[in-house]
Amino acid sequence: MPKTSSDPEESPHLHPRRPNELVDLTGWHREYAHAALKTALTPTNVKPKLGRAPIYTPDLMLALITCWCCEHQESLAME
Repeated sequence: MPKTSSDPEESPHLHPRRPNELVDLTGWHREYAHAALKTALTPTNVKPKLGRAPIYTPDLMLALITCWCCEHQESLAME
């Protein structure tokens, strides 16, 4: 029969050695380490960031790309 713990602080999902290892590595307080491990196991909803508005219009981008390509070819020819 599995051994049960009467300690309410001990989580059945976390190995008892893990918080001690985290305390030794980080210097955190044991309760803080336990809470950090507990929250690390819960998924959080992350909202995607909205992208920036484009600076250049599509027709201007075509002209800029053409200029950049020509400039790049000229710089290669000078080498």
